[in-house]
Amino acid sequence: MGAAERPVRITRVTTRYVPVEDRLRLEAELEGGARLGFWLTQRLAREVVKTLVAHVERQGLKRRVVPPEARDEVQRQLHAAARARRARTPPVAEAPESVLLDRVRIRATDRQVQLFLPLPEGRVGVLAMGPDHARQWLDILFHQYRAAGWPLDVWPTWIRPEKSPARSAAGERLH
Repeated sequence: MGAAERPVRITRVTTRYVPVEDRLRLEAELEGGARLGFWLTQRLAREVVKTLVAHVERQGLKRRVVPPEARDEVQRQLHAAARARRARTPPVAEAPESVLLDRVRIRATDRQVQLFLPLPEGRVGVLAMGPDHARQWLDILFHQYRAAGWPLDVWPTWIRPEKSPARSAAGERLH
């Protein structure tokens, strides 16, 4: 892969539901400081959620012997721990340009999950997340899904809070 083909690293992302568009908006900060917005439809968000949930579930149980009846509780505990470690950062400012996503390629390894997003001019951006960041972003996506009123059938029970704390639908950040 030559230097021109190297994916552009996405360093931070703010995720929010935009009611007038009925879509999720990802404000992304790219390496070098440029910003780009991504629109994520409910259909595509469902596919991303399914893939990320499957990945974190596999990772969460990888080195543990857990009886089937205890798996949801183990996942709930891992998720709560990741959520507690989430750093609060300023939001990524609204990008001057945006892309409506029609696909997201996802590659998962033992150490991370990578989302490859198409950029203008045929380039590709990559958002790489370790296990904690993947769980944290899933938590953000879940709350934005709820703000949207989208069906929650794609979400596992372990991600749903025991008590529903009030969350801002204004946008949540991950870096």
